[in-house]
Amino acid sequence: MNSNKLSVLIVGATGKLGTRITKHCLESSKLLVNILVRNPDKNIPLCEQVKQAGGKVIKVDVKETETLKDVTKGIHTLISTLDGEDTLPGQLALLEDGVKNGLKRFVPSEFIVNYKEYKVGDSFAYDVILQFREKLEKTPVKGLHVFPGLITEIFMDWIYKPGLHQYLTRSRSWR
Repeated sequence: MNSNKLSVLIVGATGKLGTRITKHCLESSKLLVNILVRNPDKNIPLCEQVKQAGGKVIKVDVKETETLKDVTKGIHTLISTLDGEDTLPGQLALLEDGVKNGLKRFVPSEFIVNYKEYKVGDSFAYDVILQFREKLEKTPVKGLHVFPGLITEIFMDWIYKPGLHQYLTRSRSWR
């Protein structure tokens, strides 16, 4: 691993948002991009690009939380683009692993539930997001919650200007 670069791990990197974030990160000479994917065959060119840039392609299914041990070792920032209501256990396992391995930043997925299944006024989607936020706030890992459309625009600034997250988060307790 190149010690001059910040090591990032993008979870769900072969999905639509994950692919965009991965490509964006690969453009930076300051980042060592690693990806966690369920099926590397879904986007072979992207996986090859990550490997050629010196990063790792980690094949793991986040639904199998016991397989997530030490995936955050040597990682500075984890960016999750997972979706679906079964995402919470995987993100919690990644957070636990990150705390153990000294992860500094965690950008959790706001796609943590399938919003199509819930009506306006349902609290389940927000409750699941809050469950993860509450766990994250109790750790030394700093978190950043953004709406998905903004993530690619502000993520890079957040890494390079660590104080920026204060202004972007919804809670002063993130400082």
